[in-house]
Amino acid sequence: MSIIIRRATPADIEAIGRLVIDVWRETYRGILSDYVLATQTVPVGERSIRYVGLDSDGSGRAALVAERGGTIVGFAAGGPATDGSLGTEAEIAPPYVARRLQFRGIGGRLMGALAHALIASGHKSAGLWIPRDNVAAVAFARALGGTVAGTRSTCAGETMLEEVAVIWPDLAELTVWHAEPAALSRGARGSGLAAPDIVAADALTRCRMDG
Repeated sequence: MSIIIRRATPADIEAIGRLVIDVWRETYRGILSDYVLATQTVPVGERSIRYVGLDSDGSGRAALVAERGGTIVGFAAGGPATDGSLGTEAEIAPPYVARRLQFRGIGGRLMGALAHALIASGHKSAGLWIPRDNVAAVAFARALGGTVAGTRSTCAGETMLEEVAVIWPDLAELTVWHAEPAALSRGARGSGLAAPDIVAADALTRCRMDG
C-alpha cells in the first residue's frame, strides 16, 4: 500500500497525538522510568502538535504527516531553533513513525519533505536533539546524512539523559530523501505524493556498524 506525504492540518491533531504518544512510550520503555512514561505522555504529545496548522502564518514552522490507507502512520515537524544550542537556523522535532512500519523509508521521506518545507520558509540549516540511548534514532539521522555535532545533558522527570545533536549545515542535502516538493499542497487532505515505500534499512544498518 502506498504512502502519501502531506501537510498536517488541525483535523489531524487527535490522530497525531495518539501516534506520538504510542511510539514515544514504545521507544523509551526501558530508557525512561515507568513514572516518566506515565507522567510525561501528555507534554510530549503537546510539544509535537504545537506545530500543526502554523506553516502558513509566517512563523517558519512546518508539520507533515505520512498517511497509509487513510491512517496517519508518521509525523515530522520543525521550525525556528528555540535557542542557539544546535548552531542551526531551524530545529526539527523528533519524527515519529508507527513501529510496525519503521525501517521502510517512511521516516526518510518525511524528513526530506520537511527539509523542503523548512527551506521554503527561509531556513538553510537544521538539526535535532536525540537521546543517546535511542541508538536507532541516532543511526537513522546519521543515515540521512546528519552530522553529530555535540552533546548535552537534560532531565526527563527524575531521569538524566545525555542527548546527541545531529545537524544538517546545508538543509538541501536532506531534501534528496523526498525529491518532489510540489506534492506537498497546503491543507488538502488526500493530496501528496503516492509512491512505493523506499527501503532504507541497509543504510541504517551500515550506520550502526560504524558506531
